Amino acid sequence: MELYPEILKVLRNLLEKSHNAHWVNWIDEDMEQWNKFKSTNHHLSAYGGMGSINDLWVGGNDLNGIWEDEIFDKSKALAYSLAQNKGIGSSELVAFSNQPNGKEIEGWRCLECGYSEISQNGIESYIAKKFVPYILKEKIENQELASITEINDLRNLEKVVMNRNQVISTIKNSEIVCTEKIDKWEKPCPKCTFKNKAVYRWDFIENSELNEITPSENNLKIKKDKKTPPNTLYKKLLAFFNL
Repeated sequence: MELYPEILKVLRNLLEKSHNAHWVNWIDEDMEQWNKFKSTNHHLSAYGGMGSINDLWVGGNDLNGIWEDEIFDKSKALAYSLAQNKGIGSSELVAFSNQPNGKEIEGWRCLECGYSEISQNGIESYIAKKFVPYILKEKIENQELASITEINDLRNLEKVVMNRNQVISTIKNSEIVCTEKIDKWEKPCPKCTFKNKAVYRWDFIENSELNEITPSENNLKIKKDKKTPPNTLYKKLLAFFNL
């Protein structure tokens, strides 16, 4: 199987499903240039700058759309690498599938009281980022790349369903609220009624004994965490009672 034109077909399929006629025609030209001249110059010219293929989102705003866009991004990265090198071996595929993906789950948090929410979209985005590189690698190795856009089949793979359930269960067992839809930013926090909300990210830590979800680094600080140190409070009480 010649991988570069097969990856182009995946991109074209996803672009056609999202009704993006301009980029469908662009990929058609890429395929013609490859078939006639084994040239990848036209495809490489699609990357970089405003309005380039880098800026595209394919798929809808539903859960399937999240997977479609993730497959598009990973296929696009692979197509770019192939277009540059005109070949890729098993070691490169392993490295590609082992890229750090899906480490963080995104939701929002109230910076006043610490109330937190993660939507189904946030969970599905984490799952898609984690599994798409591995699934893409498997499809290539098994020469089943054409089926990579059968999203319902991918989302219902046993290992995907199992991991999704583990994530949801871990979130529900924490102080984070799991919601069906993304909350609107203009709405106040349902717990303290303030509007001081921020995007917040968590790491999902998997181990054999107990899964955990912990705040990622570089999140904004929560005001409720800024408590008076116990020693300072104790000294103030002593001073108040003249002890």
